[in-house]
Amino acid sequence: MKVFLSWSGKLSRDIAVALDEWLPYVIQAVKPFVSAGDIDKGDRWGKVLADELAQIGFGIIIVTRENRHAPWIHFEAGAISKALDKSSVSPLLFGVDAAKLDGPLQQFEATIYEQDDIFSLLRSINARLEAGDQVPYDVLRNEFDVWWPKLKTRLDGILAAQPFENETGYGWLYTTTDLSRHMDKPQQVWIVAPHLYRNALVPPVRDVINQNLHGGAVYTFLICQGEDATELRRMANAAPGQIRIVELEEHEFQSAAVTDYFILDPDADAIVLLELPLQERGYWIPVDREAAVGLVERFRKYINQSLAAAKPAG
Repeated sequence: MKVFLSWSGKLSRDIAVALDEWLPYVIQAVKPFVSAGDIDKGDRWGKVLADELAQIGFGIIIVTRENRHAPWIHFEAGAISKALDKSSVSPLLFGVDAAKLDGPLQQFEATIYEQDDIFSLLRSINARLEAGDQVPYDVLRNEFDVWWPKLKTRLDGILAAQPFENETGYGWLYTTTDLSRHMDKPQQVWIVAPHLYRNALVPPVRDVINQNLHGGAVYTFLICQGEDATELRRMANAAPGQIRIVELEEHEFQSAAVTDYFILDPDADAIVLLELPLQERGYWIPVDREAAVGLVERFRKYINQSLAAAKPAG
């Protein structure tokens, strides 16, 4: 029986190749097929995909944090769902919450990268074999226990060696989730937020802020007067001295900030990321060094003015 391994992105491809080589050791009657990788040069992908899906008995979709929104993984998931019943397909999740799957992926029962769940996946594959090819439970359990450490060692090595990869697939374009990962353990952060509850105080950014506050990081928020800052003030009271709030009048704020900015370690080698002011929000780009210096100095002026105004006379 053929088992179709669907992937998108380098990480999921490496995982698919590892499974391709490992599965037949545990269940000898399966023949894995790695999406795209097993297609000869010159073959038409659409025709090959249709031909392969007509022959497969089970589909595994490798889903990572980087590819869970990728169009290709959803395209293949949709194609697989048309070829097989739902019980014959499973997204295999690496660092992804099953509750956050969307599109065609959410209709299947997912498998997470844990020993017991992987064994359950193999039991499902085994159950799809012809009766004469099925492996008895005790034999399957024994074979799995023998070969599982080899797979785990290889996959853990792949995951550890994987460089940071954005969900968008582009090194210069970040989603808000990517942005939160870049905010891991900075010493100082400035957040310029025209709307606090669009990016700054919503998951996953808020979760990272709270984590960094526990690590001693200091945050400065530049916000517009009149913005509901109740949650921000509550956070400031819970972390004395670690959150500064600078409020600008609306006209002054609009002239200073055309969008949201996150500035990491402004007093060192500052990294400035700005949210693209597109109709579909949630996409960020890092600015170049010269622009970063200019933006840091622009916002530093407002911060210093606020601190000077708040300083007691005498």
